[in-house]
Amino acid sequence: MDRRGFFSIDALFVLILLVTISGVLLNVSENRAETVERVGLAYEANMIAEKLAAIIDTVYANGGGSPDFELELDLPPLSTGHNYTVSFDSDNREVIVDISGVNANARASVIPRNVVFGNVDPNQTVVVRWVAGNIEVVNA
Repeated sequence: MDRRGFFSIDALFVLILLVTISGVLLNVSENRAETVERVGLAYEANMIAEKLAAIIDTVYANGGGSPDFELELDLPPLSTGHNYTVSFDSDNREVIVDISGVNANARASVIPRNVVFGNVDPNQTVVVRWVAGNIEVVNA
């Protein structure tokens, strides 16, 4: 029996096994990295939505139509550089933060029903104030 041919088949089998295992491990680590990024973005969006909802609730609690009471908020950029939009669902009374390019969003409930949400650009300062019996959320 020739030992050289037997050894080369074993070596080929081990090489194929190592390539297969390393490919599987690389695929698993890529999926985990993407999941971690998505979870991080969802957490950041949640923090932004909660902060804006808290500002709206604070103006509602301290307002009552007072023209002098307003709060300003600078919305932070996301750590990954993704863009996001801020909107309001008046039926469910929720602030919604949608991250573009990623299937992630966040919602935060507010107390008042009388919220008028303007076109809010996250790159500009957001002002929340009482106007004509409604809470207005607009850019400064």
